[in-house]
Amino acid sequence: MTGRGVAARPLLLGAARFVIALAVYAGAAALWWSASGDPDRMPGWVAVLATGVVAVAFGMLRRPLDALADRLLLGGRNTGYATVRALLARMATTLPVDEVIPALAETAGRTVHADRAEVRVLLSDGADLSRVWAAPAVPPARTADTVTVGVRHHGTAVGEIEVEVTDQAQADHDRRLLRDLAGPAGVAVSTVRLTVELRRRAADLELLAGELAESNRRIGDARRSQLAAVHAEMTERVLPLVDRARAGLDSASGAGARGAPDVTPDVTGTADAVAGALDALRTLARGVYPPRLTEAGLAVSIEGWQHRTGRVLRLRIVGDQAVLRRDEDLESLVYFGVVGMVDGLRAGGAEPPAVTLDVERAQVRLTVTGESDGPALDRAVDALRDRVEAFGGALERTSIPAGEDSRVRIVARLPYGAGSDDMAARHRGAEATG
Repeated sequence: MTGRGVAARPLLLGAARFVIALAVYAGAAALWWSASGDPDRMPGWVAVLATGVVAVAFGMLRRPLDALADRLLLGGRNTGYATVRALLARMATTLPVDEVIPALAETAGRTVHADRAEVRVLLSDGADLSRVWAAPAVPPARTADTVTVGVRHHGTAVGEIEVEVTDQAQADHDRRLLRDLAGPAGVAVSTVRLTVELRRRAADLELLAGELAESNRRIGDARRSQLAAVHAEMTERVLPLVDRARAGLDSASGAGARGAPDVTPDVTGTADAVAGALDALRTLARGVYPPRLTEAGLAVSIEGWQHRTGRVLRLRIVGDQAVLRRDEDLESLVYFGVVGMVDGLRAGGAEPPAVTLDVERAQVRLTVTGESDGPALDRAVDALRDRVEAFGGALERTSIPAGEDSRVRIVARLPYGAGSDDMAARHRGAEATG
């Protein structure tokens, strides 16, 4: 329909109303004349009654007149309203949620006889869900502009409907048709939006549940592995010395009970066995938790670990260690993270592993760089990631191109732990006074 056709619609409706009013007044006059025989003197009450009939007729015939005007002026486009009403009825009853947006796009395109229509659902995270409908056959030499209307629900923008129109004179009418469609479609689009976001949240929760289950499995495996290692260490290094000391004590007790003064107990050997067992227990205890960590701090404990294990690393600490020492849980996490990562890196490489600890305002950043040792490093990274994420931090692993060596960088960011709420404030105070 052209711009002249759009302007003719109110004239056509006005003419129809005039014809209805004329017919009512003419009928009233004819009835009065047939009843009174005096056509020249129609009383006022008849005119008032006829006016009331005209008003009632206008109200009853408003929709039929609109439909008739659209049929005369729009032709095939008049079916758009019926299509919209049918779609809204389906969306409210039997139409599945996944089919709402494609059906809405097709309805929008067919309502305005567009070659292409698109419906976008605006999600709360700033993304959008889009579905496009295209006419089965599009003439190749037609240029089109777009008409876009917003879809709202309870005042909130939930989507958009966009169609391509080829007749600019028709754009205003197409926009009106789309607004008629967008108004009641707000509930359906809002429902689709909520459904999509709930599905995404459910998928995120399922993924998180899977990650937690995997983390629990790794923690359980690590606990069993550590218990097995402690048991093996006890069996190999501690229990033989304990058995030797017990045998020496039993021998001395048996000799004394038999009254054999000529049998000299091996006191020196027994004492050596007891001392060896105590040293082995101390070494084992340092692996569980190094006492020097509480007494002397991180740098001294890592240095002692190097002497015990023979591993070499380059340690650099930037910032105030005193800030780190105020949070014992965080300090122990960093210590075991460092020794775990270095154990997982290749020993005897071209360069020893480099460890940098940055004590920052709101977090501690641990960076470990070295040559990968394959599965051992994978296990160490998984174990550290579990600890870091349980502490509320994050871990990143990246590869470093360096010739034929497989070098990696592990960065763990750890916030100051609970129970030390003023940690960052103390850190800033230390920086200010320093």
